[in-house]
Amino acid sequence: MEVDEISGDATAKAASGDLSLASVGGAANINTASGDVKLGHVAGDVVVKAASGDVTVGDARGDATISTASGDQRIEAVTAGKVDLKAMSGDIKIGIRQGSNVWVDARAMSGELSSEVALGDEPPAEDAPLVELRAASMSGDIEVVRAPAASTLTH
Repeated sequence: MEVDEISGDATAKAASGDLSLASVGGAANINTASGDVKLGHVAGDVVVKAASGDVTVGDARGDATISTASGDQRIEAVTAGKVDLKAMSGDIKIGIRQGSNVWVDARAMSGELSSEVALGDEPPAEDAPLVELRAASMSGDIEVVRAPAASTLTH
């Protein structure tokens, strides 16, 4: 199923099949057994539970909670908020916007951890947005990358 724009909140449950929502004006709550989930711009919180299939979020403006049993997870850009990503089998990739600080608690049982974003013990700049990232994968890599600043992207 493909939908271009939803002005408010979006809730979807599916047994199988792909789901694509280009723009959600509120929160997105998705639950699927089998199939890929692709969300473009989401203005509110994102909650996705998928048994099998990849999950992609283009621009998460609120908190994000994604859990998959089998499938890759990708958030292309997040500016601030709490991000909780869990995968049994699959890679996790998240883009932190330029100008945002990140606090990370990440674990990969049989995968690699990598970050383009400087991770250290120094306190974040007081005026910068903060992303609190918790990521865990039993079998897969976790990658933190730098996403472009929000003003350089179009919706």
